Amino acid sequence: MRNMKILLLQPGYYDFATGNLIKKRHKKGLCPTFVLPYLASLMPKNAEITLVDETIQDIDFTQQYDFVGISVKTPQAVRAYEIAHIFRNKNTPVVMGGYHVSLCPGEAQEQCDAIIIGEAEYVWKDFLADFAMGLIKKRYVSDTRFDMHSMPFPRYDLLDWNAYSVFYGTKVPLETSRGCVHRCSFCSTPEVYKQGVRYRPVNEVVEDIKRIKKDCNYIKKPLFVFIDDNITANPNRACELFEALIPLGIRWSGYFTSESGFNSKLVKLAARSGCFCAFVGLESINSQSLESAHKEFNTVKNFTDIVKNFRDNRIIMAVGIILGFLEDTPVTFYETTDFLIRNSVPIAVLSPLYPFPGTPIYNSFVQKGIFDNPCFWLTKHNPHSLFRHDNLLNEGYTLEGLFDDSLAKLMSVKAIFKRTWPMKEFFVPLFIHNLALRYFLRKYGVFAFV
Repeated sequence: MRNMKILLLQPGYYDFATGNLIKKRHKKGLCPTFVLPYLASLMPKNAEITLVDETIQDIDFTQQYDFVGISVKTPQAVRAYEIAHIFRNKNTPVVMGGYHVSLCPGEAQEQCDAIIIGEAEYVWKDFLADFAMGLIKKRYVSDTRFDMHSMPFPRYDLLDWNAYSVFYGTKVPLETSRGCVHRCSFCSTPEVYKQGVRYRPVNEVVEDIKRIKKDCNYIKKPLFVFIDDNITANPNRACELFEALIPLGIRWSGYFTSESGFNSKLVKLAARSGCFCAFVGLESINSQSLESAHKEFNTVKNFTDIVKNFRDNRIIMAVGIILGFLEDTPVTFYETTDFLIRNSVPIAVLSPLYPFPGTPIYNSFVQKGIFDNPCFWLTKHNPHSLFRHDNLLNEGYTLEGLFDDSLAKLMSVKAIFKRTWPMKEFFVPLFIHNLALRYFLRKYGVFAFV
């Protein structure tokens, strides 16, 4: 195969208020994408590859490429299809993959020359072989789940790390497992990876970290972010991983379950291995909402004990909350912010409920007939106004109004102080971090963390 010129990109997001693409000069303090450098590692060694994250970079449509690969998330779908249209009008083939393509293959197939359904590792070589012969198929379906052994090393050298570096370090994404043991109704992971979790051999994870520390001198002060959906899904395996990380002297963060917060041994090992931040998806303090989300295992009653366990081990706790379940009432919003402030949660990420296609919650909303537009992602949509919420409307409220009020209360200077002061040794960076979040939330809304 001759040397190819390939563009791999992640589309930008539209500001639903203005209709304009959100453009940032940098993503200081945020984690770069893992998908693009990993996909680049599956390409021919002699290929000329360009990676573009459209939220901080412009796409040069004047360049000629052999083909363009687009990784698509549902909120980006409308932009992804626009980009594909531009390149296809120039007779440049476009191949698409990602969660949204796996969830809506029929729709995506109409917008490009080929789609990858499922995991790319076992089918990408087939696409490249067909492309070389000029005989690409419309669909490449991965029927075999990748076992995660001998994963190629991501092409981190293709990323612009200056866009992500801050004084305290640079977040570096790594994957040690795929899938989740739970089937939360709002989550698309079980629909893409199916039930169960697969794990990378711990020694291979260790070797990747050693390689980054030794060879990737373009990454300043690496802070590793394990992008696993649930790094504590198997507590025994988690402990094995954490034990192996201790000699490396790294700092890292990852996604924990609330259940793991009660496991003192696991949390202590996480701290010893260098964990500085644990993201816990609490999702809701409304027991009815948790039940409808199939997340009854989250325990609000003993949440104080979880917070204390992480705090005592000097691990910053970040909590994810979803507002707007059909069981939520206006009181839920007020009680949620009070709960987060009262429990001194140092980092809290609020999100409006976003019903991804193909998930149980999306299918139930279709059956209930409460979507304004069941294919909302094909428009520049307002993520707060996707479906009818009778519990709020009947009392004269809107999801957007209540969400904004909750966010304003949670991110007030007084509330930030109350939430961050108990972690006195990290108070200054946490306080500054929250002030920065407040600024970006006001500027970019729900896309502040993109």
